[in-house]
Order: sequence, then C-alpha cells, then structure tokens
Amino acid sequence: MKGCLLLHGFTGSPDEVRPLASHLQHETDWLIHTPTLPGHGSAESLTDVDWEDWQTFAERACEAFLQRCAALSVIGFSMGGLLAAHLAARYPIERLVLLSAPVFYPHPRQMLEDVKTIVSEKPDQHPALYQDWQRYRHKIKTTPLRAVFQFRKLVKHLRPRLPLIDVPVLIVQGKKDNVVKPSSAEYIYRQVHSEEKNILYLNDSKHLVCHGPDRQALFAAVEKFLCHTRVSL
Repeated sequence: MKGCLLLHGFTGSPDEVRPLASHLQHETDWLIHTPTLPGHGSAESLTDVDWEDWQTFAERACEAFLQRCAALSVIGFSMGGLLAAHLAARYPIERLVLLSAPVFYPHPRQMLEDVKTIVSEKPDQHPALYQDWQRYRHKIKTTPLRAVFQFRKLVKHLRPRLPLIDVPVLIVQGKKDNVVKPSSAEYIYRQVHSEEKNILYLNDSKHLVCHGPDRQALFAAVEKFLCHTRVSL
C-alpha cells in the first residue's frame, strides 16, 4: 500500500491541508494521514512546546507509516514543509511536496499591501483580504512569544538539511503569499540535490494555497507528481 503523510503549519491545524488530503483520498486508494502537531490541538498549548517536539513527532509519524506502507510520500505546508524536508533527508521517502515552505520568514510586504487596500476601500469590498488580516491579527495576539522563538529555531536548524534531499520534489509557492517570501521557493530549488525538481507558482494564491483560488490546479499537479506523471508547469 502507498501512503501519504501531510503536515500542517505553525499555529495551524490539519484543516490547512485538509482540502488536498480529501482530494487525494477521493482520487486514490492510498493511506492518507493528517496528524496534529504538538501544542496545536484545541486542548493543547504552544507555551511549553519546543522545536524538537515538532521534529520528533514528525519522525515518529513517518516511522509508523513506513511500517505500514511500501512507499511513502510526504507533503508539508509552511512549517510542516520544513519538517517534511527533514523527513525526506533522513528516511526513505518516495516523493516530497513542499507547500509555502518558510525558508525566509516572515514576508510583510504583501501583507502591508493588503492592509492598504482594506484601509483605502471598504472591508466588505475585499472580504477575503479582510478575513486574512483578521486571522493574522488573532494569531499575533494569541501566539506565545516563546513559541515564535521555537519556530525560528526550527527554521535555523532544519534549513541546512536541504542539500541532503535527493528525492523527487515539487515546490509550490503562491505569488501573493503574505507570510512567506516567494524567494523561499527558489532557494529550496537551488539547495536540494534532487534530479527531479520543479517549482509550481500559483499566480493568485496567498499563503493558504490549499484553500486559495488556484487550489484545483494545485490538487491536479500534486496528484500527477505523486503518481509519477510529468507535471506541466
């Protein structure tokens, strides 16, 4: 049996990758798993979680999947992308998909442009932008500062492992991402040693690519890539 492990991002939940997971579950007979990282559940707290906890959790999930599946692909969104890259560098992963992976973080320019648009015009004229801004404001207010430091430690610790990756990789980046700099995708592309590697830019997508306006194109591209079909970019 083939398996696919999907990892969500910092301060997020499996809902961030759920649309993609649902698509793969519907179109394939693979074993799909979208676990919740430590400190991210509704009954948990990020206050006492270290970056090593996220890494260890991802490793244990990967090891458990490898015992059940003949082939395992890993998809990581945002911080989950760094964890997925770490797994690909350490374990016999078949294929790797990185969604909005934050090698450089944060990316305030696009967010400031969104705020200017909201302020200069009425919020109800740009409901999606306003909803994004409200979500980020909530995260800024509720995320413990210690957790932010742990996230940055994770980025600093895992970024040097990118050159250890030699499995086929698909790098996905929204051009309107208001969290991660789009240059992160180019950096990852240069660093990995995979013979098969591609960047898929989503012209109208922000950070949450699995929920963005280009999501159907994203789902199709990821499915083709995981099925060893050439992806047209």
